[in-house]
Amino acid sequence: AGCSVTKGDDNSYVVSSGLTEVDAAAAIGTQYYGSPTAAVNAAADGDTVTLLKDLNNSISIASGKNVILDLNGHTISINRSSGTPIHNSGTLVIKDTSAGQTGKVENMASTNGIAVYNATSRASVTITGGTFATNSATSNYGHNTVCAMYGSFTITTGIDVNGNTTVPKFTNTSGSVVIVSDSASLDIQAGIFEGNSTSGTLLVKNNAAVSVSGGTFVNNHATGPAVKLDSQKATLSITGGTYSTDVAEYCADGY
Repeated sequence: AGCSVTKGDDNSYVVSSGLTEVDAAAAIGTQYYGSPTAAVNAAADGDTVTLLKDLNNSISIASGKNVILDLNGHTISINRSSGTPIHNSGTLVIKDTSAGQTGKVENMASTNGIAVYNATSRASVTITGGTFATNSATSNYGHNTVCAMYGSFTITTGIDVNGNTTVPKFTNTSGSVVIVSDSASLDIQAGIFEGNSTSGTLLVKNNAAVSVSGGTFVNNHATGPAVKLDSQKATLSITGGTYSTDVAEYCADGY
């Protein structure tokens, strides 16, 4: 009936999915699931959901959930305007522990493509590894690789299966990479950010609050800035990092 029941030495009976690592799409420890969504729904607070296969559908994290998603060298890929491979309403950590750092999240729609999206003001995402890619022109609605319209985002380093440091990478061949708007907060401590837009690789709008202490920011557009502050109500404080254009006007006092 789609599950497996085994009897333990203490005469108790354990029910499992019946799947193995070979035919499962995701796992929590040694418990296997047919889809990442099923694993996320079953996850307890703080559990790690590990991808075992590439995925062509979105993953949603419900409000109240607190999970870690390990890309494990696999790809989550969609091609959908205004869609996102990862739609988060809870507390989420995204990492890639694969030795080759081949984990990837992508939305290749030509307009309004998003790779990671916080859906509520209470949602939180921390990214420590993997590549996040889009091919979408910059939108006034902030629909780009990382769409930080709500909640909080932290981008920093992580550790792979061999104990080596992982650095997340963000690319958009046709627009901005990170757009922070509304009342979202973003803390960038590390990462590689490569965009192609007159609006900036990192674009800060509305009432957003952004701090940058590290990372590499490149804009491949001939006249595009690495960083752009597009609102007098937003705050941007830079204390570190490497940039393809001058960011002196955004540096914190003493830097």
